[in-house]
Amino acid sequence: MRGVTAPLTDADAARLFAPLASVNRIVLAVSGGPDSTAMMGLFAAWRAQAAAPQACVVSVDHGLRPESAAEARGVVEAARGLGLDGAVLVWAGAKPSTGVQAAARQARYRLIADHATAYGAEAVVLAHTSDDQAETVLMRLLHGSGLNGLQGMQTRSRRGALVLFRPFLGVSKAQLEATCAARGWEFVRDPSNRNDRFLRPRLRRLLPQLAAEGLTPERLCRLAERAFHANQALDGLAHRARLASRQALAGRTVPAGTLDAGAMLTGGRDLAVRLLEAAIRDCLSVAADEAQRALRLDKLEAMADRLLVAHGAQTRFAGTIAGVKVVLAQGLVQFSLAPPRRSR
Repeated sequence: MRGVTAPLTDADAARLFAPLASVNRIVLAVSGGPDSTAMMGLFAAWRAQAAAPQACVVSVDHGLRPESAAEARGVVEAARGLGLDGAVLVWAGAKPSTGVQAAARQARYRLIADHATAYGAEAVVLAHTSDDQAETVLMRLLHGSGLNGLQGMQTRSRRGALVLFRPFLGVSKAQLEATCAARGWEFVRDPSNRNDRFLRPRLRRLLPQLAAEGLTPERLCRLAERAFHANQALDGLAHRARLASRQALAGRTVPAGTLDAGAMLTGGRDLAVRLLEAAIRDCLSVAADEAQRALRLDKLEAMADRLLVAHGAQTRFAGTIAGVKVVLAQGLVQFSLAPPRRSR
């Protein structure tokens, strides 16, 4: 955490990378900054001492700065100097005039995932730190996120079929910079990380002021951990509610995706929101990315509130959210794709 500036040792690397010991192939996502440079060097040191997985280092050239191509090539050269495979991935084509950071992030994950699949990798290793976690939680607080958002990033998560592994979520950026300095590993600094056009750099400068008032990065990370555990508990309740719904509907002929209203709406608002979101996503299918992004928490909460009121009053309710029609009637909650709107 912040204030800890001692460099990481080979023993630290062995502990952090130990969950990868049983994996055959991985991809290391390295930008050339201090965090990912330290990750690459520490992994190479661990690999030299242990039966570690075969690894390929990838660096994405977003084409947003004149230096980006040379920096990506430098990462690959450094990787090969450490005995690791390397590849430059290029984000080709026109770039958006707005939302460029979000678009770059999506492109980066897509390129890395495609390369990992072709390489036969079982996991992608990312160098997010405790500082990144604190910034992420703060951003999501500002955006009004619920438990899902406030749990921040996880050490192990999934993006599609790919496992994402973040071994440094409990390590500060200062400690990784100290590691690079102690071992003579050169790194680059992306000027966009200090550009006030973007929210994350503005929050990064705000964090010391918040810390002075008691909202330290450590406390933001602790909030993420508590949100994770609360989220896990709510997931467990949702699973039991779905089982109860299936039991209540056993032997009845109902449309796919139908939930028993009692199972869905008697466990409280938070559970109703969780079940509503899952049912809507199932109805939309995985391919409906744009519609799924429209599932804002405030809209889900408003829909859940209406369902709860109607269920309590034993009245019928029908509404639409994110292209899905939701109908409460005769003790059932049914979900179906809403017909397309007619053009005027």
